[in-house]
Amino acid sequence: MANVVMSMCVAFSLVFVSPVLLFCQSRLPYDYPPVLINVNDRIIKLFRVLDADLAGAAEEISKTGLTGPEASKVLKKLCTGKTYAVDCAAVDTKGVMVTLEPGIYKRYEGTDISKQEQVATMLSTKKPVFSKVFKAEEGFDAVDLERPVFSASKEFMGSVSILVKPEILLSSVIEPLVRGIPTEVWVMQKDGRILYDAKKEEIGKVLFTDPLYGSFPDLVAMGGKISKQPLGNGVYEFYSKETKRTVTKEAFWTTVGLYGTQWRLIATRYLNKN
Repeated sequence: MANVVMSMCVAFSLVFVSPVLLFCQSRLPYDYPPVLINVNDRIIKLFRVLDADLAGAAEEISKTGLTGPEASKVLKKLCTGKTYAVDCAAVDTKGVMVTLEPGIYKRYEGTDISKQEQVATMLSTKKPVFSKVFKAEEGFDAVDLERPVFSASKEFMGSVSILVKPEILLSSVIEPLVRGIPTEVWVMQKDGRILYDAKKEEIGKVLFTDPLYGSFPDLVAMGGKISKQPLGNGVYEFYSKETKRTVTKEAFWTTVGLYGTQWRLIATRYLNKN
């Protein structure tokens, strides 16, 4: 066991060199389901694309400025092709959204979002941030990625933001990979909020407090381990996907993330079907 723990520590010491939290799959200490490895890889690749696109947009905005037709073109380009992206914004040094695309969201230009946790952090640290789920000004739950913008003389100008619906992002990756196999994948924030589940009604619930999970102490206890540990496995009881019968499930989890924010990816399979 000491060797396993050491391997995990070595693997995660390599993770934090990059803004993208990569996991060294060759050192996974358990017999992980292949689908979890595939989901992990796909989300990491998607995060790399988001990071690169945000960096590119920030560089372009530094030249065009935060407002005007050219800035709008940059934001349109940032949002294009991303089905999970709601809108893209340029945010000034006071935390005010000064340009938004696509056009249907332009009515939110001039909105002060400086009190949002991720924006306040970005304004303070001048570093990229990836928020937890929050209620966006646009009226729905989302996550926000913000990257600071600096002028050629290194003066802080504001940020570029992309607002994302995580359940759409995750379903686009997970659903094709689990189709036709006896394994389910769900995704959780470290605070227990369900970001994605095959049962849509569970998305947005908090594992530690929602009454749905209160009758399943093993699941809640395992959720605590998932929250605290970047990878692991365990067994718990919960309803089957197909029926309201209680079944025993084996779970394996790992971690992906960006800009310091972590998502837990959990794959489960039945040990029995009562």
